[in-house]
Amino acid sequence: MLGALNRVGCEGEMTGHGFRCLASTILNEKVYERAHIEMQLAHVPNKEVEVAYNNALYERNVAS
Repeated sequence: MLGALNRVGCEGEMTGHGFRCLASTILNEKVYERAHIEMQLAHVPNKEVEVAYNNALYERNVAS
C-alpha cells in the first residue's frame, strides 16, 4: 500500500494506516454501527470471554 501511495505522489503525506483512520472517522461521523466499523477494520474484541462466545462475528482463531 505504501509503495502504491509513493508512486502516485503521496510520499510522506499518507499511509495505509492513515486510510484506515480516515475510513473509521468518516463512518463514525455518519453514525454507522461502531461494532460494524471495528469488524471491517479487522479489530477484534479485547475481552477474552466475548471472543470465546462471539462465533457469529469473529472466527475463534482471529483473536489468538
